[in-house]
Amino acid sequence: KHDQANEREVEPHEILYNSNLALMYGAKYLSLFTYFAQTDISKCASGQTCSGIVNIDGDSLVYTDKYYLLKNTLKLRFKGLFGKTLKKLTPTEQILDLNASSHYNFINNFSGNVDCLPAISHYDLGFFTDSFSRDYFMVISRWYNFSGACPIYANLDPSQFNYTNISLTKYVADTTYTVLSNASIKIDLSIGDAELIKVVPVVKYGGSLIVNETTL
Repeated sequence: KHDQANEREVEPHEILYNSNLALMYGAKYLSLFTYFAQTDISKCASGQTCSGIVNIDGDSLVYTDKYYLLKNTLKLRFKGLFGKTLKKLTPTEQILDLNASSHYNFINNFSGNVDCLPAISHYDLGFFTDSFSRDYFMVISRWYNFSGACPIYANLDPSQFNYTNISLTKYVADTTYTVLSNASIKIDLSIGDAELIKVVPVVKYGGSLIVNETTL
């Protein structure tokens, strides 16, 4: 309750989107100061923050859906391979509300359900590099994709790579998923969520990599 007006509740998907957007621009940690309640939710007066991550209700603490978002999604993401990898990367370019048919760096375009792109589902895109000059990109489903973001495909530009086969690695908490592809990768996101993907060309000979994983 602000002095001038009652403010609406912040939704979990908005915190998720805000967090992912900050990470895309190079943030290394999240500050949660503004998400804490100041007083009992049943006795809140004007000018006080009544609701936050954990609310006060008499002698009880009420753990909100924002608390479980932080505990079950963002905490695991920060402590897992997603967060550990991202902290070592350097952001190089960011595109807000991308045009699905446009060419971005080594991505030719995005394709998917024509009923969703670009009219309903909207995405942000960020590029990164690491100390070995390997390339990464992050895609974020925007906070207003209320109908649910449709699956899309990032179609790669073969001319940007030295070799035909490309290793694509998705980082999800403590798990990575790697596939070999020379065309595209599927991205299936809920509202506000993001995927981090490493893209490196590879040459396989006898089951082993015989060249450095680099892009042009």
